[in-house]
Amino acid sequence: MTAAGKYLVALGSAAIAVVCAAPALADTRSGVIAWNAGDYSAAVREWQAPAAQGDANAQFNLGQAYRYGRGVPQDLTRAEEYYAAAAASGHEDAADLYGILLFQRGAEAEALPYLRTAARRGNTSARYFLSLAHFNGDVAEKDWPLAYALASLADVGGLPQATRALGRMNPYLSAEQKREALMLAEQIGESELVPKRDINLMAIAPGGQTTPTRQARATAPAASPAPDAAAKSQAAPPARTASANRAAGPWKVQLGAFGVPENVPRMWNSVAELPEIEGRERIEKPAGRLTILLAGGYASHSEASVACAALKRRGHDCLVTR
Repeated sequence: MTAAGKYLVALGSAAIAVVCAAPALADTRSGVIAWNAGDYSAAVREWQAPAAQGDANAQFNLGQAYRYGRGVPQDLTRAEEYYAAAAASGHEDAADLYGILLFQRGAEAEALPYLRTAARRGNTSARYFLSLAHFNGDVAEKDWPLAYALASLADVGGLPQATRALGRMNPYLSAEQKREALMLAEQIGESELVPKRDINLMAIAPGGQTTPTRQARATAPAASPAPDAAAKSQAAPPARTASANRAAGPWKVQLGAFGVPENVPRMWNSVAELPEIEGRERIEKPAGRLTILLAGGYASHSEASVACAALKRRGHDCLVTR
């Protein structure tokens, strides 16, 4: 199965319900109250006993404390241990962060299953790291369209490292591969899992998602030699086909509003052959003295957002509309 296929197939491991004794549950909640009040040391003390009893929420929260150095000295090794324990009990956020920490310390092959699931849940950092894995091809199948799609989604999620990664990847992908990446990004966005969280038992440390430090290595040749037939049959992903009608969809990307009519075709001609726009419907809407120019036919908000983000990286203003 290709890397894209493995990514898109729903994983069968459902979250396991955590059952705690009443005192442990009370200690975990008391710790969250202390954490939110800024008393991190007290929060850590409250979580230690229930964590030792196997409370996944307390284990996750201690992982957060050690990850950020709140109430305890910062210690990513201890954080990883607590995330691993909570993940083993089915704690989804712990599993996501565990995979990210594994990848960052170099245990990339071990991290991949966690990253794939975290990426499908919409975790921006996981998408970024998974894009590097598929671009570099060290521990995952080299799949540049999938790498570009994941980096694009991380870019839409606001991760600056993803923006820079796209810049490094860009020269290595053909226009067809970039079109394929846009389609993949739309498919991935629509297949996202939506995790259920018990927010009353989670300590949310400031800083959001883990800040990525890894980079895409743009070392591969722009045109790779064709593999021999045996290798191709084993390693090459099957070709993905574009939609027969790219103009079938309710979402649009607005390209501008023009008071001078001659500027409308000029703008369209400047973007019409870009992979984000090629094959889309050209739409002109009068708005008083202005003409609004749109590219239509995007199947989802996610697909249109990825296209608009790509246009912005090229220096074009745009917005997504329906």
